[in-house]
Amino acid sequence: MTIERVIFVGVPVALTSEFSTLQAKAEAALRRAAKLPPGDTSEIARFETLSAQIERRAIAYAATDARSSIIAEKGPNSSKCLIAPGTPAALDGELPGEVQRWLSDGASVVVAALPHVAGKREVLRAAVGPSTPANPWKSTKRSRSDAETERFETQILRALASKEPTAAINPSAVSNRVLTETLRRYVDAEPGGSRFDVPVAYRDGSTADPFPFHSLDLSDAPPPDLPILRFTLLSVRHVEMDEVVDGAWFRNARISLNRPAALTDADAFEISVRQLAQMRSTGPMIIEMFQTGLQPAVMGFYRAVVHALIEHPGSVHVVPNFFVGKGFEAGIPWRTR
Repeated sequence: MTIERVIFVGVPVALTSEFSTLQAKAEAALRRAAKLPPGDTSEIARFETLSAQIERRAIAYAATDARSSIIAEKGPNSSKCLIAPGTPAALDGELPGEVQRWLSDGASVVVAALPHVAGKREVLRAAVGPSTPANPWKSTKRSRSDAETERFETQILRALASKEPTAAINPSAVSNRVLTETLRRYVDAEPGGSRFDVPVAYRDGSTADPFPFHSLDLSDAPPPDLPILRFTLLSVRHVEMDEVVDGAWFRNARISLNRPAALTDADAFEISVRQLAQMRSTGPMIIEMFQTGLQPAVMGFYRAVVHALIEHPGSVHVVPNFFVGKGFEAGIPWRTR
């Protein structure tokens, strides 16, 4: 088999300026990447391209002068390809003695991956075959909506009954109304029961923050006479709703990105926490939320609503509105007693 090792290349003074310029551009790309929204990898790609240029040029130089390079089992834990003279002592401790002498003499050093170096053969474990298939699940309901509700409820009940930290719910294939109303039903506290946070695992394998079930004493009564704000959950999804809403809770361009669902969930949660806090400063109010789907956004929004009501009971009353036929129908409100 082959393994990957590290090559240290001492850079001559004549080439230091060229390598330093590339390293500065790579570090600038890394700083810009930290400011981009989740899912935007343009600056990371630029950083990787510049780092690859540094490695290729250093390895090409090492091929012309064997005395300028040293191969080691591992290198320093750093994102930098170029190590300049005067590096921190903590980093120096991870470098071979010869490389430390190069730096002491004022030379710069490039750290590059050296793939496909001959390594020791590992003994592989005997194949154990595929895992045992899960038991099939069959609904006792006839209608699609009832079957979908039963399936999601089964996940929640199994997680609540097992009390295992690995028991999770998967909202990926659950429709908008079923997801919202089932979550609300099990967020409501049980007499003598206690809160239990259940992990959320999406179909793409990503895992989001747990959802707090049995955590609120909810009321089915209509909200009191309070100021009302109407939102569509996502902008530019259904522009015909613009006439009946005051705004969009999430910007579609930020939420509907090609990324793991758990990241969308986390982004929706953080935005919602911030916006609910801003609204709370003006006093209790009603949010009429016109929803049309996207499970991670629904999960993130209602997780934030639950946390807001746990910390500030009665501060907000959320009335979900679901598209039915040619119009919207109000669902059961999320409000504490």
